[in-house]
Amino acid sequence: MSFYEIYQKSPVKLLLDKARKIIESDKSWEEKYDLIFSEEISKKFSEILPSFEYYDPDSNYDDDVLAWYNAAMYFAKYEQEEK
Repeated sequence: MSFYEIYQKSPVKLLLDKARKIIESDKSWEEKYDLIFSEEISKKFSEILPSFEYYDPDSNYDDDVLAWYNAAMYFAKYEQEEK
């Protein structure tokens, strides 16, 4: 099974797809922040991939959300390729 086939079925992909839809939505960045850094997205992501860490610029909502999302995308791809 290829990386793509594994990734398409993974709970990580489902979380990242949900996060992407939030980011691309018309919601305010504060709302996006609250949704991304919730039990449903970032906490579940960290439960699935407990070694995940990222640099939090701690500046504004959009920078924080995008920093988490970009790091999560990179980390998930790296983790899946290692398997």
